[in-house]
Amino acid sequence: MNKSIWLLVGLLIAIVLISGCAGQNKESSTQSQSSLETNISNVTVPEQPKNLTLSQIIIQPNEVANDGYILDSRGERSKSEIDQASLDKGWKEGYFANFKQEKGTSSIEIVMSKYPESSMSILIAEIKADCKGTDIGTDIYGSYSVEYELMSSPFTDSVICKATATYPDSSVIRYFHLQFVKKDVYTYIKGPDQEIIENLANIMRNRIW
Repeated sequence: MNKSIWLLVGLLIAIVLISGCAGQNKESSTQSQSSLETNISNVTVPEQPKNLTLSQIIIQPNEVANDGYILDSRGERSKSEIDQASLDKGWKEGYFANFKQEKGTSSIEIVMSKYPESSMSILIAEIKADCKGTDIGTDIYGSYSVEYELMSSPFTDSVICKATATYPDSSVIRYFHLQFVKKDVYTYIKGPDQEIIENLANIMRNRIW
């Protein structure tokens, strides 16, 4: 008889212990779920990049300072400055920025324009076609002949053209034209160093959404 009582007592104790553990596990699970929901609610979803204006996309003075350039001029382009061929392609607006070497004579020119996206493939085709052969030009140093050479470009929908200008005194000046399109923005960059203008192009491309 005593043996049966002790067995019954042991069984009751076991039931109490199991119930207590189950209650703790349930409470722990509820706390974990609550903590997870709190963490999820505190997660900040990053804002999508907003469409920037051309004046915000174009290179800023601090972005060429390390290369020894300072701002010379910048501003919006008016419709009266644009040639008829560009207007026929649907030119909408434009912005320019010119930088000059702080200690030297080199310069970097940047021009950005907006067109209908349907015109972009036409622009790229024309740019590639123009980058060949020779031409004659005139600047403050006099008349010169220019030889154009199409270079490989690291970007899609872009063209890099190397121009070598030779003057009557046999002096030579080399510079590069990099032109690219992305969405509805066409960008033209001219400078003496291919690596620098490629870096600048990459900065601007990443701002176009």
